[in-house]
Amino acid sequence: MTIEEFYEDFKQNLSADSGDDFIQNSFIEKMCEVISEQGTMPDAELVGYKFTQRGIAVDAFAKDSERNRYVLVIADFRNTNKIETITNTDITKSLKRLDRFVEYCGKRDFVEALEESDPVFPLARYIFENRSTISFDFILITDAKISAKVKEITPAEYDIQFAKRCEVWDIQRLFELESSGRERETLEVDFTQYMPDGIECLRTSTGDALLQSFLFVLPGGILADLYEKYGERLFEQNVRTFLQFRGKVNKGIRNTIVQQPSMFFAYNNGLSATGEEVITDDNGTRIKKITNLQIVNGGQTTASIYTAWHKEHANLDGIFVQVKLSVVDSEKVNDIVPKISEYANTQNKVNAADFFSNHPFHLRIEEFSRRLWAPAADGSPRQTHWFYERARGQYANAQTKLSKVEASRFVALNPKDQMFTKTDLAKYYLTFNAMPFLVCLGAQKAFAGASGHKGFVSIIADEWSKHCNKDGDNTSINEVWYKTVIAQAILFKALNKRLASILRDLNYGSYKSVIIPYTLARFIHEIAKTEFSFDFGKVWQAQNVADTVMDNLLEIADSITHYFMDKQTNVSEFAKRETCWQEIQNLPVTLHGTIKPFLRYKDDAKDEQRSAQQAQKDLNKIHVLQYVVEKGEQYWWKLRDWDDGKHILSPKERGVLDIACKISLGRIPSDAQAKVLVAAEKRAIEEGFYVE
Repeated sequence: MTIEEFYEDFKQNLSADSGDDFIQNSFIEKMCEVISEQGTMPDAELVGYKFTQRGIAVDAFAKDSERNRYVLVIADFRNTNKIETITNTDITKSLKRLDRFVEYCGKRDFVEALEESDPVFPLARYIFENRSTISFDFILITDAKISAKVKEITPAEYDIQFAKRCEVWDIQRLFELESSGRERETLEVDFTQYMPDGIECLRTSTGDALLQSFLFVLPGGILADLYEKYGERLFEQNVRTFLQFRGKVNKGIRNTIVQQPSMFFAYNNGLSATGEEVITDDNGTRIKKITNLQIVNGGQTTASIYTAWHKEHANLDGIFVQVKLSVVDSEKVNDIVPKISEYANTQNKVNAADFFSNHPFHLRIEEFSRRLWAPAADGSPRQTHWFYERARGQYANAQTKLSKVEASRFVALNPKDQMFTKTDLAKYYLTFNAMPFLVCLGAQKAFAGASGHKGFVSIIADEWSKHCNKDGDNTSINEVWYKTVIAQAILFKALNKRLASILRDLNYGSYKSVIIPYTLARFIHEIAKTEFSFDFGKVWQAQNVADTVMDNLLEIADSITHYFMDKQTNVSEFAKRETCWQEIQNLPVTLHGTIKPFLRYKDDAKDEQRSAQQAQKDLNKIHVLQYVVEKGEQYWWKLRDWDDGKHILSPKERGVLDIACKISLGRIPSDAQAKVLVAAEKRAIEEGFYVE
């Protein structure tokens, strides 16, 4: 795909999501989501504020509490037929608008003139009260392409007073990321910026080792600066979140830094880190650069050092941190890094350790999305797939080796607007399971959890474990579960598109992302009061939302919209609280009689789920047998040879293994035998069996 084709496809998808009337907001939402996924900023909130006469504007913002930093976002959205060029003059104009916004937020009359219900009010008030103690990053997002004459984007270059860093995300940068097949942009840490010769290291791996590994000692000041510069990008693979100084571990780290810095190295366990490439000096004794450095254990150490330095102005001259670095090839990152992280994180329970993109849940949803055909919607000549991207870049990677004709066919069968991600899945699931307040926290927090609430990760991990049988087979995540969540996606997307123009006319467009989950959750909650449940299967079959259902949703959305408008409070913040959901549950709404064809008795739904669980149980058996066959008899011979010297397997397991060693002769294990063999293989791996 060329950048021109990508641009056209990108515009069409924006329009499909929200309609032409709301396409700029859809663009801002999409770009902020991408930037958040990169770890550059937390989830953003749209504010859409402009004061044209004074040259002031801000479209979105994100608060990074750990670093006491605000990221302000402004859009230069052109929506033209061809890609335009954004020049230095254009960049200056946009960044200056953000700069003037921060400047005016220092004036009491400006802040007090804002309505409290205005989305920008809490941001402006906070800046007014704390401007001298917080730092700012400015990000310009645009569907244009940066001019080749633009060499460097820094605050000094554009005479920006308040920003510490400035950044531009243009259509070229988005295209390169989306087409790279990588989950995130490459991060390169150059240690020669701190020490001209690099960081002294000890190579601990041999030439025969599967992975290269190094040990080195990192000065605390360098670690703090890296966190200041890259923030959460250093922890993309880490499964734990920093708990500030509430936990004993963090208080201990902080106290040692401040009171006994000379003992820090002795007391602290150091960091476990990974990188995809390491550049050393000619002797291999100093590390100059690390590509995609990731701290997989030591997030608390890193954040504690940074916080002590940044907030308490602690002297870090005597702070040194031991680092164990494993060099992992990019193709093996998703397989190896989770294991390193899981094994390294032993101090606290790791709830999400098994929830990387290769967790069985994600693999099962991916399998459904590739295998199950969605019925042809009205007017469509073909069935299609809903493509689940369990790891960023899968959709693009699936097309890389295809011819133009093959790629066109792939897109026709897997439409871009039917591609969904882990955070999309979280949004749909939480909305329809009575947790709209979590959805309003933002994509990343809804997925991982925040504010004392479990996120999608923990909820599904618990669900997966709860419904696993003695053999570890889960049956609750089945085809009916999958079709239901796709139907929920259809409802979410359809309401999103219909509400765009309605909320624009009410000058309430900034709150669309709040009103949608609350509307859908309230609709399902009202149905739950009856003897019926909503029949998601009919939405799956139709692949659209009936007018009668949409009319009822729009009526509920209107009630919720006016409820928020009458509150005269900051809606974005209030919507994140469970108390908001409790109030909206009591909001009077009416179910139309016309939606009755889309309701069914709750007992019928339970019967369907029981049947689906049995079907999944049978499917799991097939998958186990398929796994045994696909491994091939050579693999099973290796296990047999290994066990000859170990005697780990029981006679029964050895008997099944003998059958698997003769697959080419037509000896296929039964379902029960395949299950025995897989269990035996798992135990053998725990005892040290390994095939590269």
